[in-house]
Amino acid sequence: MADNLTIARPYARAAFDFAKSNEDLVNWQNFLDALSSLVENSRVVVSADVQTKEQLLQYITKILDGFLDKYRTNFIKILIENARLSFCKEIFLEYSNLLENSKNIKNAIVVSACKLSKEQLDKIKVKLEDRYKCTITLDTKIDETLIAGFIIKMGNEVIDASVRTKLDKLSNVLLS
Repeated sequence: MADNLTIARPYARAAFDFAKSNEDLVNWQNFLDALSSLVENSRVVVSADVQTKEQLLQYITKILDGFLDKYRTNFIKILIENARLSFCKEIFLEYSNLLENSKNIKNAIVVSACKLSKEQLDKIKVKLEDRYKCTITLDTKIDETLIAGFIIKMGNEVIDASVRTKLDKLSNVLLS
């Protein structure tokens, strides 16, 4: 995934910068979402090696016609020419992150051993908003292997307050 993100990041950044300078951020996000879904769900796009680049471009532009202008069509051309269509999902996700960051919104994933109450999630959210000085949206996941506690993932940062990690650290200390 990290390699895919490394490849996708410059395309997402270029699309974001262009969309921002043209005050067209939401339309570009919708376009990238549609393109990502098309590439992810279409056998024709996935088996692009059996088609010419021009045929592939025509296929995609025909389906996404309502989302396209000359700039978005050119973006697709560049992705095809550089064999980067398979990275559309990562491009869309990185673009969405850039958009959220520009609005001072960050997403955090809270992984816990059991379902957290609304009050617990609200406390976590308030602490994160105080720490990062931005609006936080929370997504939750359950991982029973954590035993107890939680892990918070925000971008490249991880806050691990799980019992499993504490036991692993204790075990390493005792074994060394």
